[in-house]
Order: sequence, then structure tokens, then C-alpha cells
Amino acid sequence: MNPAIWILGHVLRERKLCANLLGMEEPITPRDDLFDRGTRPEDLPGDLEGAVLLDEFAELHPRFTGHLERMGPEDLARGIEVEFPATPKTRQGANQFLLMHEGYHLGQLGALRVMVGRGSWMDRP
Repeated sequence: MNPAIWILGHVLRERKLCANLLGMEEPITPRDDLFDRGTRPEDLPGDLEGAVLLDEFAELHPRFTGHLERMGPEDLARGIEVEFPATPKTRQGANQFLLMHEGYHLGQLGALRVMVGRGSWMDRP
């Protein structure tokens, strides 16, 4: 399993990619490309801070969900050039894949949390 910082950076990069497919303009930086599919966590710079990635994700999230809320059925049905597994080549298909993809990786983060003794997020008072 990849380390938590790589998973977080990967989820952030893929959220930005989906945002762009949905009509937003989110720059994908050289730092984001460190988390592309097929990259190696051991190639990450040692001074990279997870808190920076988490803050960026937290800042992007409300803009992303707000953009989705403003999209109508015609916007979501618009075709895209990118093909994702088991979904149509539409903006809706990209979003469907993103939801599955994020759920998979967030499950990994939850498992890592338990493995390092932090307990489940569900155990909070």
C-alpha cells in the first residue's frame, strides 16, 4: 500500500483532473504530477508536507462541489475525450469514476490510520 502522503496527493491530482473535465480551470502543477498514476512514492521530495496537500484539497472541495451543484443535465451529458473504466465518455461518467476512485483511496487512508494505531475515524466521540 502506498504511504498516506502519496494517496492524498494522488486524490488531489485526480480531483483537479476531473474538475477540469467538468469545465473548471484547475492548474495541474509539476508537484501534482508527482502523484500521477504509475509514479513511485519513493521519488517524492523529502520536504513535501502532507498538511499543504490537505489544505489544498480542503480549499478545492467547496469550489468543486459548488461547480457540480450549478451543472445541469445537459452539462453533465457533454462528451469528453478521456475514457474511464466502466463509465460513459461524458462529464457524468468522469464524475462517477472519480467518486469510486476517491472512495477506494479514502478506504486505504482509513486502513493506514488503523495500522499506525490512530484508530478508526468512526471511533471519535
